Amino acid sequence: MASETRGRKAVRKRGHVSTTDLRNLAQQQDYKCWLTGVDLTPRLSSLDHKTARSNGGEHDIENLCILHPVINAAKGSLNMEQFVHICHLVAAKHADTGDKTWWEMQPQDEPRSSGS
Repeated sequence: MASETRGRKAVRKRGHVSTTDLRNLAQQQDYKCWLTGVDLTPRLSSLDHKTARSNGGEHDIENLCILHPVINAAKGSLNMEQFVHICHLVAAKHADTGDKTWWEMQPQDEPRSSGS
């Protein structure tokens, strides 16, 4: 990303995303995960590049979305189409989960041993 220095401050020529941009993005998404629709909080929010920078995606607001951190970790550097396709494959194979939501199915902490 190109930048130039004016005095002591570096100014980005492109790819700048402001706090206002991020607030507007959260509002546009109705404060929900872009992929799952799960409600987000400031602590349970993760900024994601729809097309990963490592795959040529830009750091522009048009390429950004806000995801639940667990979803973002699962997505990794996949693009949206790849990730959604993989999710469909997993869901088709494991369709019998009853009425539980994904956060209800997370493993519980194992009891700690007393160290005999």
